[in-house]
Amino acid sequence: MIFDWDAANVDHIARRGVTSKECEEAYSNGPLVIEHQKRKRERRRLCLGETDNGRLLTFVVTERPGRIRFPNSGRSETKRSGGMPIPRSLPRFF
Repeated sequence: MIFDWDAANVDHIARRGVTSKECEEAYSNGPLVIEHQKRKRERRRLCLGETDNGRLLTFVVTERPGRIRFPNSGRSETKRSGGMPIPRSLPRFF
């Protein structure tokens, strides 16, 4: 699987303290799909995933044949849960 990033998206998530490597790990670890979205003829998925170090992230992906495209969204959920309790680890569904 090829992960497709552009410089603007990498900069955008970096401002939120997230790296492209962390998003890729969270995707590879079997994320929980929270919401399906449709944007400009593309189908996107809002996901909650866990990095190899146990950090919880929300991120948006667009799947294309042979590629995973990461749009400009990714943020840590361990710091901002909005008052909602988030478990320290996610169950593995895949």
